[in-house]
This record gives sequence, C-alpha cells and structure tokens, in this order.
Amino acid sequence: MRHEDRYLWRRGGNWHYLRRVPVRFRAFDPRPYIRLSLKTRSIVLARERRDAIDEANNVYWAGLVDIGVNGSDRLNDRPRRAVQERYEASTLRAVSLNIKEAPLNEMLLGLTVSEALGQGRLAALNESAGGDIHDRNFLNSVKTCSPPPAKLSEAFELYCEKIAIKDLVHKSHEQRMHWRKSKLRSVSN
Repeated sequence: MRHEDRYLWRRGGNWHYLRRVPVRFRAFDPRPYIRLSLKTRSIVLARERRDAIDEANNVYWAGLVDIGVNGSDRLNDRPRRAVQERYEASTLRAVSLNIKEAPLNEMLLGLTVSEALGQGRLAALNESAGGDIHDRNFLNSVKTCSPPPAKLSEAFELYCEKIAIKDLVHKSHEQRMHWRKSKLRSVSN
C-alpha cells in the first residue's frame, strides 16, 4: 500500500513537495532535493498537485536518461534544454492545478449560507456529496431560504435602462435592438 502523503511536507500551514532525487538519477540531475511550494493549505489539493509534480519528475528523469545527458557533453545541450523546458512547464501546470470536487468541509470553509448560495456552491455540494451529507442542518437551512426579491428579467431591464446606457448613447435604433437581442439571448440561456 502506498503512503498517501509521501513527498508532502507542511510548513507554516502551506503544503510543499519535498523529494530526494533518486540515486540512479543523480548523474543527470545535480539537485539533492526537489523542494516546491504547492501553494495550498488543503491536503486534498496538495495530494493532487503532488501527484502531477511526481509524474512530471518521472517524465523529466526518463527524458534525461533517454538522451543520455551528462555534464560534459555539449552535443546534448539542445535536447536537455527541451526536456528542461517541458519539465518546468508541467511543474507549473501542476502547481496551478485545481480540483473540481473538494470535501464538504473544505468547500464551505469560512462561507455563510448566503455566500455559499451566491457562489454556486450548493450545486457542487449536492453533486459531490452523493447523498452522504453529514451536515443535514446546513441543507435544511439552505432549502428554507426565501427566493430572491427581484427576478432576472427585472434585473436585465435595470441593466439596460440605467447601467449600460453609456454603451447605447451613440447607437441607432436598429443597433440598440441588435445589442438588446444579443444580451437578452444570453439572459434567457
């Protein structure tokens, strides 16, 4: 069984990727350790990013071995740079990796009910929980919230008449109708 928190190190509340370069790759990679901030406080997100970075490291080392890189061979400088650039790009992608589903307590951490509803977290909550929600009181309070005081059509009219008036000042009647039709199509979808 693999250790689920391998190569993860917590420092100051943030998670970091820390891995010793394997002995068989030290001839190709001079770094003794790979240290990289995962830029998250979430262990779930840190594990996802760690997996992506670990894969990038394995591909990087395999690429170095494949082209037979050593420190004194100048002929292999261009392939080594290409492998290095791919590695840096994949590491950067891994650190910026986001998770679509997070545990319930992490999705709602620090949010009020109205903020959770406003950010569309209720749909994610229902989908990711799969009916196994521990906090039924939260769902009951969300279900009993009153509907919003204004309808979307009223908000659209307010937008057209008050907010977007500067966009319509120099337009002809036909241009205004076309502008309104395209915005109304967006609202109706």
